[in-house]
Amino acid sequence: MKNNSRETRTVIVAALAVTMFTVSAAQAAITLSGDNRFLSASAEQIRPTGSSFSGPFTRTPAFGADQFGSVSAGVYRNNCEIYARSFQDSMVRSDFIKAAGNFEAGSLTPAGFTGTAKVVNRVEFTFTLNAGDFWQIRGTSSGNGFFEFYDPNGTLLLANSGIIGGAAITTGTYRLVAGDNANGNGQATTSGGQDLFGGAYDVRFEIIPTPGTVALGGIVSMMTLGTRRRRN
Repeated sequence: MKNNSRETRTVIVAALAVTMFTVSAAQAAITLSGDNRFLSASAEQIRPTGSSFSGPFTRTPAFGADQFGSVSAGVYRNNCEIYARSFQDSMVRSDFIKAAGNFEAGSLTPAGFTGTAKVVNRVEFTFTLNAGDFWQIRGTSSGNGFFEFYDPNGTLLLANSGIIGGAAITTGTYRLVAGDNANGNGQATTSGGQDLFGGAYDVRFEIIPTPGTVALGGIVSMMTLGTRRRRN
């Protein structure tokens, strides 16, 4: 009877530890409040006898919807190469936000021809974290690509490259911005010659488990394993 009673207590303690961990993880969640994403590409050629256009072609996802796709435009005639391309992979979940993309605008024209390629790649998420939520953000960028992460006070916490983490002191709204650094005016333009504008970015924000909860789960597991070894 003594051994059966001891075994029952062990099972109850282990089950309680799992329940506590699950509840804590569910409380820490991203609440999306703003979503501003936009892709655009266009190309234009002006020649002595007229002009040719391609686009603008645009893409805007619904609020909070996943986006994986691109837009492109191009004019290829009279020895001209005028093109624009913009790609984005972005999504929001309760425990993470992902934003990655690349873009390029190029113009190559002979004398007497003018080429203009324009590209836009924009991501802006605003979201709420609760006081005590632990988070981490990491990312990279290149060329004319960028990202910026702001706290509820508007303080810039991380930009363009690196990794940082912390805990929300109070419940508040954070902002993540990424894309091309031309604020909608990225372009390559030539009147005889070559010009390029392009870049890339890749950033991920995520909620991480509360350190205290993880430690508690580990202690309970050790107690459970120790009890079983002594019983055998």
